[in-house]
Amino acid sequence: TLMCIPTVVKISEDSFMAVPNELKDASYALGSTHFQMIRRVLIPASSSGVTTAIILGMARAIGETMAVVMVIGNTAQIAKSLT
Repeated sequence: TLMCIPTVVKISEDSFMAVPNELKDASYALGSTHFQMIRRVLIPASSSGVTTAIILGMARAIGETMAVVMVIGNTAQIAKSLT
C-alpha cells in the first residue's frame, strides 16, 4: 500500500492540475465558494484521471505481489529453512 500511494497521488494531482483555470474562474464568478468549486467542478472534470490513477496503483500492487510470489518459489508454503 505504501509503495502505491505515491503513484495514485501524483497522477491524481496531475489530473487536478490539468483542469483549465477558466472552469475554476467561471465557478467563482457564479458565486461558488472554494469547497463548491472543488465539489462541482474540479472533481467531476478530473474524475477520469483519478480513476486511472487508482487503476494504475492497483496494477502496481498486483505486479509487485506477483514478483514477490515468484521470488519465494511460487508456492503458498512457508519454508522451514533458508537453504
